[in-house]
Amino acid sequence: MKQQTKQYNRHDGFHTLTKLPPTVTKLFTQGPPLKPSKLKLKKAEERKYILTGVAELLPEVSNYEKLDCKISENKYLDVYEDAINESQREQEALRAKLQDWHPESDPNISSDPYRTLFVGRLDYSVDEVALQKSFVKYGEIESCRVVRDKEGKSRGYGFVQFVNYEDSKQCFRDLGVRRGIEIMGRTSIVDIERGRTVKYFKPRRLGGGLGGRGYQKKQLMNKLSTPASSGAPLGMTRRVPRRHDTYEGRGSLPPQSRYPASGAPLTTPPVPPYQKPASSSYRSRRDRSRHQPSNSSDDALMY
Repeated sequence: MKQQTKQYNRHDGFHTLTKLPPTVTKLFTQGPPLKPSKLKLKKAEERKYILTGVAELLPEVSNYEKLDCKISENKYLDVYEDAINESQREQEALRAKLQDWHPESDPNISSDPYRTLFVGRLDYSVDEVALQKSFVKYGEIESCRVVRDKEGKSRGYGFVQFVNYEDSKQCFRDLGVRRGIEIMGRTSIVDIERGRTVKYFKPRRLGGGLGGRGYQKKQLMNKLSTPASSGAPLGMTRRVPRRHDTYEGRGSLPPQSRYPASGAPLTTPPVPPYQKPASSSYRSRRDRSRHQPSNSSDDALMY
């Protein structure tokens, strides 16, 4: 056997891809590229381009840069730009106010932060007396304060300081942030004084806080769930009545409406008493075998 190259050693002299012997694959090898024609080479060598200088146009470029070009703006995008600029201005104003907010050095605050509770979303007519009446049942109160502006108007929040730390802790557990307490017909939130006890805390007016007004969402959901008709009870929605002809064809009475058209109270139909289903005399073979005495012969025939 002749010595073969490495390309065909593994396939006994056949090509790897075509499975043909090398004598046949030489017939299909690609030849060298065709030489370009002499005519095209001559035309490419004789080709000439017109070259002109641009030094005379340089002053015109500087004059063009000095001209005031009026660019047509898309006016419908001004609304988005104004909104972006407004949000940026608000963020800058909040940063400036946040730098001036130092609750630790406030001269109006001299109470213990761990015995003080924050009461927010107060009605503007609530004073210190009404605030104390709402929290006196949780323990002895040392002081109450409703925060007011320079004109003496309430800002909608205040602070309640208890004598004992355990009373303030139990009050916060009972009311909490999400449950709240009703003061003069308005649901107010109760929380710990986070300004001096929680690091990096920011109030709601400075872009922080603990969230939005959850009670407004609850009122909206109650309003949407109330039906439009005056005779319908609260919490019930109207259903589309089914066709009565289908029930007449079945021989049964049509379904009654869930609530009457007038303001009469609802009457529920009596519930029929529970009846035990009729017993059947049929028993399976396995049940009969369990209640009958077992014999060796019967067991052999049973299964």
